[in-house]
Amino acid sequence: MAGKRMTFKQRALLQISLENPRTKSLIEISKKLNLNRVTLYNEILNRRISKGSTQFAFNGAKPKKCELLNHFPFCCNACYKLGKCSREIFIYDAYDAHREFETTKRTCATGPQISSLKIKEINKTVSPRVKMGQSLFHIVNSSPDLECSEQTIRRYINKGYLDAKAIDLPRTVQRRVKNNNYEKRKHVNVEILFGRMFDDYILFKKQYPDSIVLEIDFIVGKRTDKKAILTIFEPITKFQIGVIMNKSSTSVNYYFENLIKELNRIESKFFDVILTDNGFEFKDLFRLENDENGVFNFKLFYCDPYSSYQKGGCEKNHEFFRYVKRKGISFDQISQNELDSIFSNINSLKRKSLKGLSPYQCFAKKFGYKAIDVFNIKFIESSNIILK
Repeated sequence: MAGKRMTFKQRALLQISLENPRTKSLIEISKKLNLNRVTLYNEILNRRISKGSTQFAFNGAKPKKCELLNHFPFCCNACYKLGKCSREIFIYDAYDAHREFETTKRTCATGPQISSLKIKEINKTVSPRVKMGQSLFHIVNSSPDLECSEQTIRRYINKGYLDAKAIDLPRTVQRRVKNNNYEKRKHVNVEILFGRMFDDYILFKKQYPDSIVLEIDFIVGKRTDKKAILTIFEPITKFQIGVIMNKSSTSVNYYFENLIKELNRIESKFFDVILTDNGFEFKDLFRLENDENGVFNFKLFYCDPYSSYQKGGCEKNHEFFRYVKRKGISFDQISQNELDSIFSNINSLKRKSLKGLSPYQCFAKKFGYKAIDVFNIKFIESSNIILK
């Protein structure tokens, strides 16, 4: 299957195979992943990352590469000398490889998708008028021969295809430029992801369509904050709660362990599945899938990297919280009582998608009031709801 784009699941399985000492060749992996071995070879060589070397370099000399890198597995993932080797280390990481692939996919076609002659015609019409201070909306609506949208012309200007520059546009200085610098994050180990990826979740839902899913995530305030808000979202009723805690895997596991015990105690446990992202704070959540006696608690699945839309209900519902707490506000001083009040108002708001009912009403109707009491969420009368 040469030429087929690799998915994150295939990259994760590739990394697992490379780190397994029993794997002997690329042919073995290619059969397992149903991919051409040349595709896998190019994937490893092009997306492995140098971790540097402890060798001393003199007169600008580069560290020597290990001769073993010329043979399978073409990286140092499974090398028994990895911790003490002084030569240049090359590691294949599924997360980094997939991030690089996504970046390349977005930027591979950077040129304009029209002829150079058409670009010259647009430039002749647009650039002088932009420099005169005219808005793009005005130019587009007064020049029907352009056959371009305002957004397209703005993109051409930002990419430097026209004589007009971004600084020539009205209000350009007022627009805040988005920082696209990649910040290295810790992720769930790929071995834990095995059998718990989003594709596995889709298959599980087809097999058990009546299973109840919780989507969970973290809302972060300032980067310097020690605390963050864990949100738990039930997609059918759109009921959501927030819990303030340290952003760590220990805090997450402690909360869910106690939550499951309390729901079991009152015989109101209502969910079978948890769907979350692959952030490091959820790396140990799989340990709670079964209790100490082997009794099933829930099935855990992780979304693909950079695919927040796969738990879009949870992400979308965060908008209501942001009405009250805008981005950039610190969460270190927020109390659980304040959070309970905010989410009580959010859950009491009637929704068009729920046929005029509120998440509180739908959740109580489907799962009962005992579970709501565990979350300390109260019903707010319609005229008293505050989301500011």
